[in-house]
Amino acid sequence: MPSHNGYAERANHTILEKAQCLLNSSNLPRSYWAEAINTATFISNFLQTPSRNNVLPHAIWMKKTPNLQSLRVFGCRAIIHCLNKERSWKLDQTGQLGILVG
Repeated sequence: MPSHNGYAERANHTILEKAQCLLNSSNLPRSYWAEAINTATFISNFLQTPSRNNVLPHAIWMKKTPNLQSLRVFGCRAIIHCLNKERSWKLDQTGQLGILVG
């Protein structure tokens, strides 16, 4: 139970605060709360913590330094690529506009 563990309770609260910030800054509806929490947790695993000698939790679990080049802005516009076989005509659009949530 998190209520009996102050460290876990604070960590959960921090994740919820990050998720709230992600939803507010991206202007996405509340229905995206699960994606926001997943992204907030993912981001937290890439942050240094003094309790672990400033080593990233992700680096401890994976035993290698993560590639931060793959990080993108939550809720930004994205183009979803359409495969050639999904297009009925050669000059159809090659992608659709979407929202990046993870």
